[in-house]
This record gives sequence, C-alpha cells and structure tokens, in this order.
Amino acid sequence: MKLRTFLVSLLLTVTCMLGFSTGIVHADNLEAKGVDKDSAVITDAQGNVQSHTKDLTESGYHVSWHWSIPDQVKIKSGDTMQIEVPDNVVIPHSLTFDILNSTGLVVGQANFMANANTGTVTFNDQLADKTLNRKGDIYIYASGKALDDQLPSDWLINKSGWWDTNKHDKINWNIALNPDQSDLGHVTLSDTLGPHQTYLPGSVVAQTGTWDAQGQFTPDGGTVPVKVTQKSDRKLQFDLPHVTTGVNLQYQTQATGNPNGETYTNAVTLDADKLGGGEDDTPERSQSNAQLSFGGGGTGDGDMDVKPEVPDQPSQPDQPTTPKTPEQPKTPDEPTTPKQPETPKQPDTPKQPTAPKVTDKNKTPHPKRDAETKQRTHTTESSPSSAKTPQTHANKQRQHQLPLTDVATFSIISLIGLALLALTGTLYFKSHK
Repeated sequence: MKLRTFLVSLLLTVTCMLGFSTGIVHADNLEAKGVDKDSAVITDAQGNVQSHTKDLTESGYHVSWHWSIPDQVKIKSGDTMQIEVPDNVVIPHSLTFDILNSTGLVVGQANFMANANTGTVTFNDQLADKTLNRKGDIYIYASGKALDDQLPSDWLINKSGWWDTNKHDKINWNIALNPDQSDLGHVTLSDTLGPHQTYLPGSVVAQTGTWDAQGQFTPDGGTVPVKVTQKSDRKLQFDLPHVTTGVNLQYQTQATGNPNGETYTNAVTLDADKLGGGEDDTPERSQSNAQLSFGGGGTGDGDMDVKPEVPDQPSQPDQPTTPKTPEQPKTPDEPTTPKQPETPKQPDTPKQPTAPKVTDKNKTPHPKRDAETKQRTHTTESSPSSAKTPQTHANKQRQHQLPLTDVATFSIISLIGLALLALTGTLYFKSHK
C-alpha cells in the first residue's frame, strides 16, 4: 500500500514538472545593430568627439550608441541586448537606468557593472507587439583609461570630487592645498558650485597632513578652523586664519540633477597673504576645477506592423442605356377667329305724350248732352252708397300720403334731433357730477 502511494506521488510530481517545463519561455539575446564598441561616440565635456585610439586622461566622457533591431524580429519579455564599451574608457561606478519610449513608458532596463567591457539591456513586453522600426539611443558617463591621478610636483591647490553613495544624491568635494607646507598666512578660498547642487551646511572638515609622490594624503591628526560664508546659493567662501601646513578641506553638496545621469562641476580660487615663507603684499591667486559625472539613460520605441486592407475590386459598371427619342411636339391648334362684338340695339323711340284731356269746365255746354249726363248722375246716386265709399276712401288716402322725398327728409331731421338731445343730456350730467 505504501509503495503504491509512493509511485502515485512520484508520477504526479513528474507530470507537474513536465507541465511547468513545457510552459517556460526562454529569453533570447537579440542581434542588434549599432551596439558594438566601434559604433560608440565619445565626446568630452566641451562636446568634442574623441577617437577610440586616443589616450583619454579626463573624467566625465559622454559615450553614446544608436541601436536598432531588424524588422520582424520578435521582442518578448526577458530578451536582452548587449552593449560594448570602447577600449579607451572605463565605467567608474555600476550603473542601472531605465529605457523609455516616447510616451515615458519603460520598455527595458540597462545595467553596466563598474570596469566592465559590456552592458546589458533587458526588455519587457512593451515592444512585444512592435515589429517595425525598433530603435533608440543609450548613453553613459565614463572616464578615460589613461586618467592620470598623479599631481604635478609644483601644484599649490587641487580640486576633486566623488560620490558619497551609490544613490548619487550627495557629492564629496575636496580642496587640497599647500603640499609644500609653506607659511601662507591668511588663506581665502572662493568656491563656485555648478548647476543642480546645493551646499550642505556643517559638512566642512579641514585636516592637516602631507601627500606622498602618488598624491595620497596622510592626516597628522590636526585640523584648521574654517569660517564658512555662503555668498549665494552657489557661491561659498572659506577663510583659514593662518596656514603653515598641508590642508585637506572637504565638504558635501546635495545633487539635484537628473537622477539617471548628470555632470556636476566645481571651481575654486585661492588667495594667500604669504607665499614661500616670505612677505608678499600682493595675494597669490591660484585656481583649480573639477568635474564629476555619473549615470546614463536610454530611449526605445517601435511601430506595429499593420497591413493596409486591400480594397475590393470595383464591379463592372452597367452599360448606359440608349436614351429614348423624345416625342415630337404636337402641332398647336390654329387660333380661332374671335367673335365680332354684337351691334348694340337701337333704343326704342319714346312714345309721344298724349294730349291732356279737356276738363268739363273747358267744354262748351251742350243742352242735350247735359240732360243725359244729369240722368246718368241720378241713376248713380240712386245706387247703394257702399259702391261709392271705397273709391272715395282710397282717393282720400292718396290725398293724405306724403311724397317719398318728404319722408326721408323728416327721418333725417328726427335723427339729428335725437342726437342733439342725447349730447345735451350727456353734457348736463357731466357738469353736475
């Protein structure tokens, strides 16, 4: 039973291991262009391009590469790209910085170990869907391999600097003076800081001691009091009351420049009352400059391979139809002859007025005719009176009727009277309110 359980567990373990192993994606070292040491461009602090075969004796050289990856080569998360460092420069400190695209997204990370001959860029998945125009720039600050740390035999003052930590946020600036241990009397040091740094108050220490032939300082346990005056944000003055030995003065500044890479500068001027142990009314001036660079930066971007859609072939257009022959216009009707106007009728000839009847008064009396008339009159009077009455009443009505013009005149006069009466009443009431 135990053996059986053991075999089942072993089988499950092997199965799981095989499953995990088949899901592992191996990273590739990409074959990129422009990342070999011969493609690197070296410039000094003044921007002058330096040869790869020249002995470079300074610090703060700017080394850059313009890289690209061939089209259609897939980039997946974990893939790397090797950067070769030229033979005549050296990386004094280990460097790590991001590779950014045009929108500020991180597409990879670069790592350069101190004194290494190569650096490595490791990509993430930001360029996984980009298969065209993958390219960018990478730069670092390096020192010349022929850098001579030996000080000249007749030096009076020397300025140098180094990073306090790998965070590159603090700089240690050093001023070495009076290696011959001469009596300089009162010494004034005027120090000018470069951009992107501020003095850290209370950080000044001035030790006494000596330097060997290689420039190595050995303190003797003594110190020199230093009065610090900050003239402005970037101008300092150090006053040493009486200098008779070698002095190694050190102080710190806060670096506020680009955290990925920056160049910091510092300059100092010395004024001394005495020089070489004798009296000198004219102060001796001497200057020294220093430069400190670190870090690097990089960019990278690409384009997606979007194939344009092939437009559909246009269909064969229909043949145009033959237009119909327009109908011939109809012949217009002949205009009809207008009717002649009718000749107006002649007005009727007015009737001639009849001759007025001759009244009885005008007639000549006739005896016989008068007798007959009387007889007819008598006959009429002997008939009932009702036959005569209507005619007589009608005649009376016609006698009492007024003409139409008289009626209209009477009506108008009546209306005017009523209107005057209404107006008079209205004026009366208004005057008695």
